[in-house]
Amino acid sequence: HIRYLNPYEFSKGTVIEHLIESSAATNSKYPIEHMADVMRVLLLYKYTGLYLDLDIFSLTSLASLNCTNFACPEDVNIITNAVLNVDKNGRKVMELYLQ
Repeated sequence: HIRYLNPYEFSKGTVIEHLIESSAATNSKYPIEHMADVMRVLLLYKYTGLYLDLDIFSLTSLASLNCTNFACPEDVNIITNAVLNVDKNGRKVMELYLQ
């Protein structure tokens, strides 16, 4: 199912409401990509779950990681949001990520 997600309504009452209202994400050099990044993290913050970019291939079961909250490092200084898994205990980390 494809659903329309209104970023203004979806971000109401969250730590990024001001970001969406200011149009900072849509005024960036890559507005579609940045808005998708923001909405992805907000979606996981609100509802928890697993997100994998379509170009991610897992060679082993993610269950074998034996952890419920994880992200994928891009290099030693950057955590990408191409792979994210968040449960209710990880929501605080996602809130910090959004800030």
